[in-house]
Amino acid sequence: MLKELSRAFVAFLRLNRGVSPNTLRAYDTDVTQFLEFIAAAKGVKPSQVAVADFNADHVRDFMGALHYRGLTAASAARRLAALRTFARYLVREGALGDDPTQLVGAPKREQSLPKHLGHAEMDALLAAPDLSTIAGRRDRAVLELF
Repeated sequence: MLKELSRAFVAFLRLNRGVSPNTLRAYDTDVTQFLEFIAAAKGVKPSQVAVADFNADHVRDFMGALHYRGLTAASAARRLAALRTFARYLVREGALGDDPTQLVGAPKREQSLPKHLGHAEMDALLAAPDLSTIAGRRDRAVLELF
């Protein structure tokens, strides 16, 4: 069952990978949430989730549920990273034939536009160089180009 393998995975991370306690706790929580999600979808207990239930469809559904709950793209990407690490562990241990997380794309992170200066701030910046010196005139010219 997948629950026992998840415990072995956490032990593997702690003993062989030397991950920080926070990372270990986060990966354990993420994998446990995924198992609980599959169990709820199948109507069974988390301890009854089979290894075969770890498939691309369930991973996609889990990621969709995270998005529906309003989780940020960065948080969802971290959960997917935990699932990918778990899947690679299962493949390495021979419990899974293929990595089902390879078929799931990471959520796109939101990109924001850079902040710009207002008119008053720009006027103050342009007035800052001392125009009586060569360096001041040069600085003013550079600022005007920007």
